[in-house]
Amino acid sequence: MIKRNTLRLLALACVLVIANTAFVFAWEHIDSVSNTFPGDSARGLALSSDSDYLYVGDLQGKAIYRIDLSTGQEDARADLRMLNSNAWGKAAFVTENGDIWAPGTVPEVYHFNADLELIAQHKLGSFGVVDPEGAVSTEPNTFIVTDRKGSVGLYKFVVDGENIELDTDFGNAGFVSLGSDLRQPTVTSDGDVLVGDFTGNTIYRVDAQTGDVSVFADNIAKPYHLAIDGSDNVYVVHYDSSPALTVLSADGNVIETKTGHELGLTTEASGVAVSKDGSRVYVLDQRPSEGGTAHIFDTE
Repeated sequence: MIKRNTLRLLALACVLVIANTAFVFAWEHIDSVSNTFPGDSARGLALSSDSDYLYVGDLQGKAIYRIDLSTGQEDARADLRMLNSNAWGKAAFVTENGDIWAPGTVPEVYHFNADLELIAQHKLGSFGVVDPEGAVSTEPNTFIVTDRKGSVGLYKFVVDGENIELDTDFGNAGFVSLGSDLRQPTVTSDGDVLVGDFTGNTIYRVDAQTGDVSVFADNIAKPYHLAIDGSDNVYVVHYDSSPALTVLSADGNVIETKTGHELGLTTEASGVAVSKDGSRVYVLDQRPSEGGTAHIFDTE
């Protein structure tokens, strides 16, 4: 159900100068998607390329939901319990062709089509993965997962039908040791992976072909889930930290920040998504009394 807010957040305007160009951001809270997540811990947002659908992870509900933004209603669901009873719904990533990649914790990664119909279920334990927190696909027939336990880092896999193998051209035979607690990454326009180290307060850039690592931004408190717009501006939610949201430029400079109060959150910021043109931002409130709310902001 879409709730029209009779009380709108005050328009927040910041004049910022980056590369001698001034930008003014005024965010307006226009809608909320609520009462659609039966679990008590909604995590991770992803937006379809046409901006018609939101994909939401549900930790305890062990599912990935698709929400039709024209109605605010769930219209498709991937019940992860049917795949593995311990497969918590933690995040989702949408590729350019509309496919969905989601980690399953057990450790597994699930590949769905846009309607959340299963394409493949990939078991990762034999490769050393312990607790996959995020998954992305940077090119056809490959995917990258972050592992926040065990060796901690990124694993890149090549898909051949139902079979997967580590991409030996990536890092050290398919693995890049990185950080101390990696969460949900995003992908830049040139195919690099950006990933936050939650306890290391750093966002890294990883070359998806070679595994080479550089620091994208540091002193970023508890970077949890990341999203990116068509101009490579990066949107970071910080879970239980303040600010709740940071927007970074394509070169890693802070454009602006928002507190949980400014965003209307009552619990933790646990997911973020953004339209290609950056005009619409979605921020997930993990577990308010109604069971999860995606707040929708018009940034123009």
